[in-house]
Amino acid sequence: MGLRPHNKSRLGCQQCKRRKIKCDLRPRVCANCEKRGLDCGFQSLIPSTSLSASNAWLSSPMVPSSLASTPPRLLGLDSSKESPGKCSSSAKQISRPTSRLSRSATKPASIHVMVAALELCPERHHLPHCGPSTTSLWELEGKSLAPQRQNILVHFELCTSQSLATDAPAKAAWQRFVPTLVSKNPYLGHALLSVTALHLAHLEQDRNVEQTMMLLATSQMDKALARYAHELRNLSKHNASAVFACSSFVCIFLIRIAVSDMKESRDALAARVTKPSPASANEMIKAVLKIYHALYGTNLVLHSNSAPIVGQGEMESIVTRPWWPKRRFPATWQALKEDKKLAELEKLWKYPGRQCNPHFECFRRALLHLRQVFALVSQLTMPHSDLDVGQSIPNSVDHTPAGLLRDRGAIFEWIIGLPKAFVDLIQQQNREALVLLAHFAILMVRVQSVWWLEGIGTNMVVAVAMSLPQKDLHLIDWPIVETAMDVPSLFH
Repeated sequence: MGLRPHNKSRLGCQQCKRRKIKCDLRPRVCANCEKRGLDCGFQSLIPSTSLSASNAWLSSPMVPSSLASTPPRLLGLDSSKESPGKCSSSAKQISRPTSRLSRSATKPASIHVMVAALELCPERHHLPHCGPSTTSLWELEGKSLAPQRQNILVHFELCTSQSLATDAPAKAAWQRFVPTLVSKNPYLGHALLSVTALHLAHLEQDRNVEQTMMLLATSQMDKALARYAHELRNLSKHNASAVFACSSFVCIFLIRIAVSDMKESRDALAARVTKPSPASANEMIKAVLKIYHALYGTNLVLHSNSAPIVGQGEMESIVTRPWWPKRRFPATWQALKEDKKLAELEKLWKYPGRQCNPHFECFRRALLHLRQVFALVSQLTMPHSDLDVGQSIPNSVDHTPAGLLRDRGAIFEWIIGLPKAFVDLIQQQNREALVLLAHFAILMVRVQSVWWLEGIGTNMVVAVAMSLPQKDLHLIDWPIVETAMDVPSLFH
């Protein structure tokens, strides 16, 4: 008998973890808390003007005591053997990423491949070496950090911060400016620790150390969310930069949880001897929607009344895109061919004899926006000879290198721009909405060497394939080919 898809309680909300029960990780309020009328910690994850005034996550678990005895060497943080310039080369030697949050990845991890949610890259400049910040920048709650955690913060400063953006100005902002916000915003320090621990867990081959890093990541995110919810409800020019930085860290954390959920559902499917059940398909679609909510939450902060404040000064290089082309069009012959293939999708709902449906306009707008995003990505993808590898990421088409993508934030434009009506159709597993989602996943699959995006595109396509009737699988032939997986074989 196959394993039933489920979520681990240790990744759930605070109430579920206290009661040691499984949490469905539903945004805002999980099912268990809703049923019992409890204040759910997930109320703090999705920004909204209608957020409850209750103070969730007021108490969070202590960091596991096992961390205190973990030598820095086991955490991959032995500074005597690792220099800033060796971060990337040492990471390339890792050929087997084993993190529970990234086992679906098929390529070696790289230390310089993580991006912040919706990160931007304005102009290219050379980034001068910047040594570790003074210890005072890393004092949380008025107390100096233990040596082990100081090592983790050094890892953030020298490696993780450099992978939060593509261009030099944005890298410098994450490395130098964001840490200065921590002293007045301790919750941001907890979120920073959490994502850095995720980064280390992703790179770690030792299972015990990996689990230690995962426990640190979840406990630190718990602490961050306790105050983050309050700051989110009281967004102003005084805290806007810290809230946006924290929302980016929360986004990365939630995305990796969603990928983990999809991996568990796929593992359960592989253990079955029958076709996927509606329940397993529902679990996959729920995980996809978690990714939407994670990205949408960060976008709401970016477009709040305080957004102009975030986009000024030190944060400008992170949150502004003045150099994006105003007019979107396919920039290559390959992009033109793909645009024609996308245009053909309109025939799914618009053909002779079919009566008009209220959803048609929603589909039309979603398809038009998807074509525009494909065009934008083609415009931002440069030949290898025209762009510095350190200022971009590899982008592939038909499993062959197509060039270097200057800004992977472009691919998120479609999903964060979806109207609620379309998101509801995805949740209802509407055929047309699912097919459009699968074609969006192509962009996610093509982005290479970004560790926190690994597995998202492929799992999205699998989620759609599990939800569609067998007779409609041909509608996503193109996305299936892009994944390089034998997706139909999963259902036999």
